[in-house]
Amino acid sequence: MAKKKDAEVPALEAPNAGELDVLNVLWHEQLGDDRPLQLSEIHRRVCERRRLFGEPEPALTTTSSQLRSLSEKKLIGTESAATPRPAVRTRGGYTPPSRTSAGSYRALHGPGAVLLTTFRGLAAAYPKKQRLDVLLDFARALGVSQECLRELQAVVARERAGGTAEAK
Repeated sequence: MAKKKDAEVPALEAPNAGELDVLNVLWHEQLGDDRPLQLSEIHRRVCERRRLFGEPEPALTTTSSQLRSLSEKKLIGTESAATPRPAVRTRGGYTPPSRTSAGSYRALHGPGAVLLTTFRGLAAAYPKKQRLDVLLDFARALGVSQECLRELQAVVARERAGGTAEAK
């Protein structure tokens, strides 16, 4: 039976670096309480993450724009707030609210699916004869143990001997 290449993985538009900060917050939430987060909470957590890495904090409007962009890319979903906003009293009557209440956000796809095109781009940046080195370099970047790295080197050597990845 022929194997379908990446048939189960949807084609997703890659996020930019700022959007990755937002996705990181949403992915962490899925591993914890797994609840949708509002803009203010996402922004607070992105700022904490940025401070950790010594990077400048984004403005709230920047985080809002990143959420809108991620939603347009169909990488996150929104959930409307349960309580509608009350009508506003103005001169001459009541004006219904023009916007819906602030929603909450949740990641729709895991990191592997979202970053697949990025991983492919990174792998393609390596010369064909060195393409499998991306696995070793990524493992080093993750700080895996020397034992794990040696095992991965053996896997890469076997794959090179088979010649499948180099031919692509």
